[in-house]
Amino acid sequence: MTIRTKNKDIFWLIGIILIVFIFNLIFLLKTEFFTGDSAYFNVRYVEHLLENKRPLTYDELSYGGRNVLVAPLFYYILAFFKLFLNSFFIYKNHSIIGKFIFTCCCLFNCQRNY
Repeated sequence: MTIRTKNKDIFWLIGIILIVFIFNLIFLLKTEFFTGDSAYFNVRYVEHLLENKRPLTYDELSYGGRNVLVAPLFYYILAFFKLFLNSFFIYKNHSIIGKFIFTCCCLFNCQRNY
């Protein structure tokens, strides 16, 4: 495969990724509230993390209490971004931003091996 064809393929892939990302972002920003049930749990978990500097291990507000077993790396990343950005933007768009970053990493890896 020539360099010209390779660059053309990458250009089309990046274009498709950006179109899908923008479409999802527009769809999410049209709604006024959070779009999923997990967003409210994410808000509580990150607020607890910022206040207490440790992950939430027991949730008292969930059906009379329950142990929380999750990997806290995702919540540490959300807490980091919450220090700089608007809370509503982070909690509403975290899934799309994560998918976009994952797709870009996959594209970079495929380009390197291509």
